Amino acid sequence: MTHIQGGFENTSSEKMKIPELQSDKEENIIVFKDLRLHSEIVLDLKLRILVQKKLEQYLKLIKEKPSLSIQELIKAVKQLKILLQQLIDEDKSQDYLYAEALSTNWHILLLFIENKEHLQNIQIYLGQIELFVQQVNSYAGNSDMSLGYYITQHTGEKWLPFPFMDILLSLHNNALLNKQAGTLHNWVTLLSSIASN
Repeated sequence: MTHIQGGFENTSSEKMKIPELQSDKEENIIVFKDLRLHSEIVLDLKLRILVQKKLEQYLKLIKEKPSLSIQELIKAVKQLKILLQQLIDEDKSQDYLYAEALSTNWHILLLFIENKEHLQNIQIYLGQIELFVQQVNSYAGNSDMSLGYYITQHTGEKWLPFPFMDILLSLHNNALLNKQAGTLHNWVTLLSSIASN
């Protein structure tokens, strides 16, 4: 047995004990420091504490004003333009990294729209950005949900839902059939216009 310097030999074992929860299995009662609590009450309290912590974190995020700049907005717009141009040129419907980049830049646009009252100098971009977001949110191809829904929900995932892949493939095929007049071409033109303001 090794000896720890400053050892514990003089420490009372009573002081070192951590109170244990004891369960009375017959009655589903938990005993803690001479308190008898029903296990469902303890579980409910734990759940309430967890929900309260998450709510406090969420409220803190809402109260903080975003530190977004016009440069970040323009960068996201340019990146979305590049990504949509890539979809015109090649089928990216099964590329989760492509979808992740699409989703990340999409979320930046949404963040600007959600916080437009806190941001200055965004008004010249706002109308066109809202138009683009509206068009993406309404484009569903043959799916029940829109492209906007899927790129909003996709964040951080390493898999793609089949309807999302179908929408991306549909956009790509539409771009191949309708040179310079398809949905993707219109979106790229709109994003170019925003980026050049």
